[in-house]
Amino acid sequence: MTRGYLIRRLLAILLVLVIVTFAVFAITAILPGNAAIMILGEYATPDAVAALQRQLHLDQPGTCNITAGSRAFSCTEISACR
Repeated sequence: MTRGYLIRRLLAILLVLVIVTFAVFAITAILPGNAAIMILGEYATPDAVAALQRQLHLDQPGTCNITAGSRAFSCTEISACR
């Protein structure tokens, strides 16, 4: 195997991972329902749901959710997403 082939394959893998990541976030943003209600149950209090939404960053725009998920790999903070 040549080095060029391996580099192309690695770049293709990275591209697929980025596309799948954005597709999953887009699909979960489009679907109806609320993850906090699914976790806490349908009889959860509104205060508990709001607290879990803040904890899971569900009250922020989608771009902030993506960056919140990648903060384990990155030290940069986006001030609008705090």
